[in-house]
Amino acid sequence: LVKVYSKSMPLVQFGKCYAGELDMTFCKPAFTSNSGDAKMLRGANIDRFIVRKEMSQGETFFVNRDILTSIKNVSPELFAEERIIMQGITGVNERIRLKMTIGRNTYCANSVNYCRFLPDINLRYALALLNSSLLNYIFKLLSTNSNVNGYEVDNLPLVIADNQVPYIELVNKILEAKKIDIHADTKSLENKIDYLVYKLYNLTYDEVLIVDPETSITREEYEQKL
Repeated sequence: LVKVYSKSMPLVQFGKCYAGELDMTFCKPAFTSNSGDAKMLRGANIDRFIVRKEMSQGETFFVNRDILTSIKNVSPELFAEERIIMQGITGVNERIRLKMTIGRNTYCANSVNYCRFLPDINLRYALALLNSSLLNYIFKLLSTNSNVNGYEVDNLPLVIADNQVPYIELVNKILEAKKIDIHADTKSLENKIDYLVYKLYNLTYDEVLIVDPETSITREEYEQKL
């Protein structure tokens, strides 16, 4: 942790994590079952690199925008904006705590968090870091309850690579594969992201094993490419 944080800056230097804009109680009069209304995402809709159309629990709602306007002023620009969205609650014992993807043209319920970044930060690059095994490991160490709190996300350590293209290309491949089939096996692509992230943060192979004892990367492969 000391090494990672000494070589990085907190996410809040590049952007910020917010709670979803629609309170499930306060905004309830605007919720409908009409799929022709605006889309709304809840935490159960979101997983790593995917948005589920059907939730594992709870009812799917849509939003009547005219009624919503009479309840709360939500910027149309925020609705249309491409942003990183994540589950706002994940179990403390889950292997993966950070579950994020990119959303657009949707409202976020308050069981969803979202991140907005400075214009010069590529969202797909940020998503590569935030969904990596390294940042998940760090979050699990530092989080003490099931809430994925905004201030915890704000303090995650980010490093801005000189060359972000490999990260962006890998994320795009994963998102495209998951768009076609949410069950698509993208593990090899995710492993490549992990490899790039470990190198970016200057981890030794022994430090990689602390983060992921079951990594598919061998010591020889890792150290040959240093």
